[in-house]
Amino acid sequence: MNYLDRNEFNFEPSQKVVEAIKYFDPKTLCFYTRIYDQGKKSVISVKLSEIYGVPEEQVLLTYGGEDMLKNAIHYFLMVGDNKKILIPEFSWWYYNRVASECGGTFEMYPLHEQDDTFAYDIDEVISSPHPTIRQVTD
Repeated sequence: MNYLDRNEFNFEPSQKVVEAIKYFDPKTLCFYTRIYDQGKKSVISVKLSEIYGVPEEQVLLTYGGEDMLKNAIHYFLMVGDNKKILIPEFSWWYYNRVASECGGTFEMYPLHEQDDTFAYDIDEVISSPHPTIRQVTD
């Protein structure tokens, strides 16, 4: 049995891996691109732009969904005058923590339990006097 969380692999590598390592040239991997001189983020963002037909400046490179979420929160709380994020009352602590990095505030809006899920009432959120606005401090 292999335990992947222990980085164990009890088998010999395939012959393709052996050949790849044997003839590996570090210069093909270890280089520093100068593509930022052209106003581009990376060679990857350029390639994705070409593949999907979107402008390179609209390609967002992140290490995953959490980083993408963090980038979005930072952008929307740091651009313009809006320094507030709406967060559902039953939510992940991460949202207000990221807002604090930007000096933002947050407002909790109510969620209502419905059978086996939660829902919000948009009219209630819009008409609320917003008594739960808090300056993010932690």
